[in-house]
Amino acid sequence: GNASFGGAVTNMTTLSVSGTSTISANITTTSTQAYTGAVTLSGGRTLTASTVTFTSTVDGGASSLAVTGNASFGGAVTNMTTLSVSGTSTISANITTSSTQAYTGAVTLGASTTLTTTNSAVTFSSTVNGTTADTQSLTIAQGSGAVTFSSTVGATVALSSLSISGSGAITLTGNVTTSGAQSYTGAVTLAAATTITSGTGGVSFSSTVNSTASV
Repeated sequence: GNASFGGAVTNMTTLSVSGTSTISANITTTSTQAYTGAVTLSGGRTLTASTVTFTSTVDGGASSLAVTGNASFGGAVTNMTTLSVSGTSTISANITTSSTQAYTGAVTLGASTTLTTTNSAVTFSSTVNGTTADTQSLTIAQGSGAVTFSSTVGATVALSSLSISGSGAITLTGNVTTSGAQSYTGAVTLAAATTITSGTGGVSFSSTVNSTASV
């Protein structure tokens, strides 16, 4: 059924909700949290678990979400200020925030995905890969915000394409591999020796490319 959490949830092993969830307080479990129906947040929330799974949409309620642990997003994330995930992330739908997005652990795309911010940074502190080679695409529309890749993109499972459409600065710290096109609108900085592989697609740089490393 549906659930509404008005106070903090603690000292619990697992939590699962088969219907919709309204979350108005922080929730902490020692194992998994699974939300099958649509989730609506009220106020900035922290969910702490081994893995937090959202099977449907997440409405941020014009607030922030911090996941301490791994996260899986099966439906669109909207109406959110900031989003941060300390563990791994599986992203199978579009994510829109008015402020920053930060993914500390490895990111896996379960579907072609667009990440959108309002002139705010998108940061990947680990690898980014698809689930099926040459199938999932990644589009980042960050306005004037910066995009930082601190590790490889598509090194294990290549993306179909990569597009960074905002004007903000882009930092690449590892190799980027796609089967199709790559496009970089903002200025690109190579923070490490980098190989960009686009298969049959082209690579488009609309601004400058500079290096802070030997490349």
